[in-house]
Amino acid sequence: MNTNALKSFAANARIKLIDQISRKLDFVLTHDTAELRGKQAEIDQLKSKIKHTSREQVIETVAYTWFNRFMALRFMDANGYTLPKVVTPLPGMTNPEILQNALAGHIETDLHIDRQRLYDLLDGHTASTDPHTEAYKMLIVSACNFWYTSMPFMFERISDYTELLLPDDLLSEYSIVADIRNGMTEEDCQQEEILGWLYQFYISDKKDQVFKALSKNVKITAENIPAATQLFTPRWIVRYMVENTLGKLWLTFKPNSKLREHMPYYIETPEGNVPSPLPEGIKGITDITFLDPCQGSGHVLVYAFDLFAKIYEEEGYNTNEIPALILQNNLFGIDIDPRAAQLAAFALTMKARNYYSRFLRKPIQPHVIALENVSLETIEQSINLPIVVEGKKIENYSELSLNLLTQANNLGSLIQLKQEEVNAIQVQTGSMWQEQQNVLKQQAEFLSTKYHCVVTNPPYMGGKGMNAELKIFVEKNFKKSKRDLMACFMERCLKYNPNYGKTGMINQHSWMFLSSYEELRPFLIENAQFESLLHLGARAFPEIGGEVVQNTAFVLGNYQPVDKGVFIRLTDFGNAQLKDDK
Repeated sequence: MNTNALKSFAANARIKLIDQISRKLDFVLTHDTAELRGKQAEIDQLKSKIKHTSREQVIETVAYTWFNRFMALRFMDANGYTLPKVVTPLPGMTNPEILQNALAGHIETDLHIDRQRLYDLLDGHTASTDPHTEAYKMLIVSACNFWYTSMPFMFERISDYTELLLPDDLLSEYSIVADIRNGMTEEDCQQEEILGWLYQFYISDKKDQVFKALSKNVKITAENIPAATQLFTPRWIVRYMVENTLGKLWLTFKPNSKLREHMPYYIETPEGNVPSPLPEGIKGITDITFLDPCQGSGHVLVYAFDLFAKIYEEEGYNTNEIPALILQNNLFGIDIDPRAAQLAAFALTMKARNYYSRFLRKPIQPHVIALENVSLETIEQSINLPIVVEGKKIENYSELSLNLLTQANNLGSLIQLKQEEVNAIQVQTGSMWQEQQNVLKQQAEFLSTKYHCVVTNPPYMGGKGMNAELKIFVEKNFKKSKRDLMACFMERCLKYNPNYGKTGMINQHSWMFLSSYEELRPFLIENAQFESLLHLGARAFPEIGGEVVQNTAFVLGNYQPVDKGVFIRLTDFGNAQLKDDK
C-alpha cells in the first residue's frame, strides 16, 4: 500500500470538497431557482445549522460526510459488494455503472427513487444545465439510502441539506468521484486498513492547524482532540498487542489450541514462570470480550476480528454464523470522534462481509460508539433519587458520577462511573426524553462494563494542550498519570479489566523515565504483571521521523505480579521495518 500516494490523495480531496461545497453553499443561499424553491425546508434547515454552529463547521461536516460515503462506496465497488457499481465504471466505459444502466433504461428495483423525474432528466425533458449530473446525484442519494438498512452508521438517510450541498461536478475526469476512483486502487481496497490511513491523512491539515495554534497557547478544544491525537497504529504492533492479550488468554483457556501457528508476534511465557490465570466466567469463545477504548477507525478491532474468527473456526462453528457471533458477543469500541466511529463500524462490517458473502442480508450492527454529551436534564429525568452508591446515600443530583457524561466528547473513555448509578438508569418509553435516555444508558453501559482484553493506541496529549475542563478532570482523577493522556489511559484500561484481564497498549516511553511519573511506576509494578514489553524507541511509526517521539508497547495482566515478564529492546534498530523484522 503506497501511503504517500494515499496521503496526497486524501489531503487534496479535502481541499477540493471544502472548496466545492463552500461554493455550492453560497449559491444555495443567494440564488432563487425553480429547483431551490422546492427545497425550502432543506434550506431552512441549513440556515438553522449555520446559525447554531458556523458556516465553516457546516462545510467541514458536509465535506467529511461525502468523503466517507464516496470512500465507502468505492471500497464496496472494488470488492464487488455493490451491484451495480455506484462510483466505478465498467471496463471501457466512462460513466459509473449505475448511471450507465439508467441511461440504458435499467434502474435497480431496490432503489427508492422518483423514476419519472429521473427518466425526464435522462431524456432531456427537464430543464437542467447538466441533466446527467442531476440524474447521477439522484442515483447516488438513492444508493446511500438503500445501504442505510444495512449500515445506518455510514449511510444515514439523505433528505436534508447534505444532499443539497452535494458538489456539482461528479462526472468529469476532474471530479471528486474520479479522484476517489484513482486514489483508492482496486488493490488497496482489498485491505480494510486503507480506511484508517485515508482518514488520518484527510485530517492531517487540520492537525497541523491545531498544533500551530497550540504553539500560540491556544488549548485543544473537544472538537479538535480527534484531529490532534489521531495516529494510525502499524499493523505489526497491533498484532503484537492482540496476539498477546486475546491470543494468550485463549491459549491459557485451551493450551492445545493450534491458534499459536497463526500468531508470529506471540511471546511465549518463559519456562518456569507461572501461567497467567484466567478471568472468572469464561466458559467458551462467546464469553470473551475485547475493547478498544480509543478505537479510531477500528484497526485494532479489525485484526481482533481475524483472530476471533480463527478461534471460532477451530471450535467448529459454521462460517455463516461466525461474523454475527463476533460482532454480537466479542468486539466493542469507544471513541469521541463520530466520523472515526463510522469508519470503524464500516471496516468491521466489511470484514464480516468478506468472511461471509451473505452477511449484509441480515447484518449485525457492530458495538462501536462515539461518545456524545448528555444534558443534565436527561440525567435527572433518568434517575430517581435517592440511591445508595458504594454504601453512601445520594440525594443530590450534583453528586452523581453520571454528570461527567455532560462532557463525554471531551473526557472520552477516561470517564469512570459508579455501577449503582448505571443500574439505576431508567428509559421512559414514549417520553420526550427517550432518545437521549437511550444514549445515556448505552454510553454508561459501555463505560462501566469489564472487558477481558483491552487494547488501544491512546491519545498523546500533555497538560500544555489540554483544555481547562479536561485538565481539571485528569488532575482530580489520575493523580499518578496526569502529565499526559496516554499515561492516564494506562490506569483507566486496567480499571476496564476484570481480575486477570489483560491490557495491551502502545504509547510514548516517557512514563518509564520521567520524574513526573514517579508515582505511576511503582503503582504499575506493584499492581500489574508486565507480561511483556517492547521498548521501541524512535521511528516506530513509519510516518514519524526523528528522535522526539519514542514509543513502547506492552501487555499488562490485571493481577499482582508473580514473575518477571519478557522485555525486548528494539531501540537500536533505526526504522519501523527493522523493528518489525527483529
